[in-house]
Amino acid sequence: MISSSKSSRGIISASLLFCVFLLLALPSMAARKPHPASHMHRGLNKDSINCIVYISAGVTVTGTDASIPDRLSCSAHNHGPTVILTGDHDTFFNTELLSGQTSLIIPTDLVSGNREVDLNDPSSFERISVFIKGQRHLRGSMSTKRSLIANYDGSFKTLVVRISDTNGNSPTHSATELSRHVFSDELTMATQYRACSNDKLRFTPADGGSTNVIKNGVVDVTVDIDLRHTYSSSDCYTAADNVLSDLDIGDTHTYTMYICPDVVDFGNYVGYGETGGTKTCYLDRHGSSPFVQMHELGHNLQFFHSGEGNSEYGDPTGIMGGMYNSDIHWGKMCFNAAKTWQAGWYSDHHSTVTPTNESYIGNIVDVNSVALGGINANDDVVVKVQSADELSLYFMLHRLEGITSDMKEDYIDTYADKINIQRWGYSGISSKAIGHLAIGEEYIQEDWSNTGKALHIKVCSIAKSSTDGGAKVLVYLDGANTITCDGPIRTVAPTMNPTSSQGPRQCQDSTLKIKVNSVKRTCGWVGKKPEQTQLRCQKPGVASHCQKTCGACMLCRDSGKRFELKETLDYQSCSWVERTSKKSRCMMEGVADTCRRTCGTCS
Repeated sequence: MISSSKSSRGIISASLLFCVFLLLALPSMAARKPHPASHMHRGLNKDSINCIVYISAGVTVTGTDASIPDRLSCSAHNHGPTVILTGDHDTFFNTELLSGQTSLIIPTDLVSGNREVDLNDPSSFERISVFIKGQRHLRGSMSTKRSLIANYDGSFKTLVVRISDTNGNSPTHSATELSRHVFSDELTMATQYRACSNDKLRFTPADGGSTNVIKNGVVDVTVDIDLRHTYSSSDCYTAADNVLSDLDIGDTHTYTMYICPDVVDFGNYVGYGETGGTKTCYLDRHGSSPFVQMHELGHNLQFFHSGEGNSEYGDPTGIMGGMYNSDIHWGKMCFNAAKTWQAGWYSDHHSTVTPTNESYIGNIVDVNSVALGGINANDDVVVKVQSADELSLYFMLHRLEGITSDMKEDYIDTYADKINIQRWGYSGISSKAIGHLAIGEEYIQEDWSNTGKALHIKVCSIAKSSTDGGAKVLVYLDGANTITCDGPIRTVAPTMNPTSSQGPRQCQDSTLKIKVNSVKRTCGWVGKKPEQTQLRCQKPGVASHCQKTCGACMLCRDSGKRFELKETLDYQSCSWVERTSKKSRCMMEGVADTCRRTCGTCS
């Protein structure tokens, strides 16, 4: 009996221990509770999401000019979930935020039911990993991330997503109509980008995918949420991404355009685009507008807004302003001088002027002249006026004809058939219009580049139309190299006017910064202390970058160092310059003297 009793107590004890084990293990053995926002995207049921941060920029309802607040989102690739970042992002990132190039790993328990992540929450600072260009930047473990650089030439497959919900809320236009409005009508986003880019940039319909769900570049999706009750426009496309992630569409496209029903709350805006990203989103009644489509895709291409004075959208001479008509037959507009220079579509007809060194007399033709084949070798399309101490000025001739024949009537007298000037620093800030010159008018800026002398940009003449010719324009510094309209038209010297066919030029040090032992340096630093110059020139890549200082001009070669390029907000190499868009990349400031072999500038 005693032996039997001990055995029973042993069995009971073992049973109790097993029950305790079950109670302790039950939470981990039980199925994970669905994330409260997983009805919008099931990707939020994972432990974390790996996403890229974008500043979402948009265009307001026509006739309004609201200042756009920083609206940050973080989107996972391949149609993964998108979350909204709220709070003080300046403090959180503690550095310059690079839209399309900063990435995060976010634990999904930090994401609210509204798909928001509060950056002011101390847990966010402690637990979110932040990366720049795939490199660990602030916190967390290493992660490989893609970075998006603007592509201004090439052919890109584009997917249009027509979004409906189960309650019957749908875009007005059918998938067939949307395909025509985006790709094949006489005036569309696709046809106008091709025209404005000098046939260099093409958006074509996405393929059907292995399941053939894409028809002529458009896919119809039905989301399982009531779009009338969405918190923001991003709810609409996030729910659509949840459906798209189930479809076998593979790598059928680069860019995605989401068309949401008018019941979705866009606030005061009609569309949004990820700056440096691949997604744009449109309210139905504006989703077929060529202007709105081009504007939002312009943000994908890293174009920022075109303003004037205190107006965010105040420059009506290009697509990145906000003065438009939303009619589907309106939108024959291109880009202002700053954006046209940035894209490099006419880089063979760019001129750069440094007024402290020289004057300029040139014939400026508009983009219609190029389209009509009426441009000569010495004609310019865009002129850049530069100085080390000033933001650069850009100007071009804007005509109200052909591919630039649309402009709101209120602005025609001031801007049409004029030389229009913008001030712009680099990719990442808006351009600002500062002058609109008719025949005989001039723009004057006092004390240019701290010289005490006034800069003059003067229009001598403007031909009546594109077929008749261009505009004769002067650029000079008062009292230093003054010229008059009687002078002959000429182009700036090759050393001041790098183009895609640049030809030999005097060997110079690169003006672009490099890293030596992880410290930013210039060629000025290499030669600053003569007793150390030889030693510094022996460091890897330095002699090829600072060829004049290091006495290496006899060799025709590219810089062997990666160099800081403000146009891309990153370090690049000469192999990157050569890889694609070589003409426009050689036009970027400092590149021609850095990549002499690639750009053909060896003497």
